[in-house]
Amino acid sequence: MKSKHRKNQNHEKRELENYIIEYDAKTMVIRLSILFMVIVFLVFTTVRIVNYNIESNKVVPENYVENYDSNLKSLYVVEDKSFGDFKSLDDNIIIQGNLEVKLKKEKKFVFFNNFKVTKTNNLKPALSTNIAGRSVIYLSNSLLGTVGDQSYEIPNKVDLNEHKYFVLWDTAKNTPIAYAELK
Repeated sequence: MKSKHRKNQNHEKRELENYIIEYDAKTMVIRLSILFMVIVFLVFTTVRIVNYNIESNKVVPENYVENYDSNLKSLYVVEDKSFGDFKSLDDNIIIQGNLEVKLKKEKKFVFFNNFKVTKTNNLKPALSTNIAGRSVIYLSNSLLGTVGDQSYEIPNKVDLNEHKYFVLWDTAKNTPIAYAELK
C-alpha cells in the first residue's frame, strides 16, 4: 500500500509540477502581452507629444493669410513681398498711396490704398520686372480712377518675386510714369 500511496503522491506531484509549468507559461504570455501593449502606448503617446510640440513651435510668417475654402481648409501664402508705396517717375506728376497684395477666394489681387495721381488719362496698371517696364503684364485696359481705393486681379501664372514692380503705364507715351516696388 505504501508503494501505491507513493505512486499516487508521485503522480500528484508530477501533475502539480505540470500545472505550475503550464500556469507559469500562460502567466508569462499574458504578462508579456500587457508589457507589449504598454510599450506601444508609450511610444504612440511620445510620438504624438513630439509632433504636437514641433507643430506648436513653428514660426508662421506675418504674410500668411488664412483662406478657408468650402471644400478644403488650407493655409495660403500671399508672397514673400506684399506691400509697396507709389513713387513718381515724372516730375510733373504727383502720386500718393500704397498697394497691398492679398488672396481672395484663391486668387491674388493688388489693392491700391489711399491712391491719388494727377495724370488723368491713358494710364494702365501693370506688373513689371523692373522700373523701366521690362516684361510688362497689364492688369487692366485702364486705371479704374485717379482717386480712391481700387483693386486688380493678378494672373495666377505671375511670379511676384520676379514681377515685383507695379507700374502705371502711360499708353500715349509708352513709358511708365509711376511705380511701387513690393517689399
